[in-house]
Amino acid sequence: MKDKVNIVTGMKEGEFGEQLTAEYCVGTAAFLDIEISTECILKFVSVPAGEDGSCTGKSLRRAENGKFEDAVVNWFLSKLLTRPCDRGSLSPRHGAS
Repeated sequence: MKDKVNIVTGMKEGEFGEQLTAEYCVGTAAFLDIEISTECILKFVSVPAGEDGSCTGKSLRRAENGKFEDAVVNWFLSKLLTRPCDRGSLSPRHGAS
């Protein structure tokens, strides 16, 4: 994200796209995507920065009932780990004759 912000800043300062794509090792398509979504990028990083200057992103909230959430996750993992592996279902031709 930091590179995207630097690219946006460089564009606003009048740097050429060829210079920016070479400097940040991005292709033309990626550069155009960044140029198109300039407002979204700046809005995303406009959240308060940490003490070290890093940008903070969104994070998940914890459930109101943490014990219940932990129990559900543990139950799910136990079911996932104890079920028999059906390796045939991983094949793209599963079920084909």
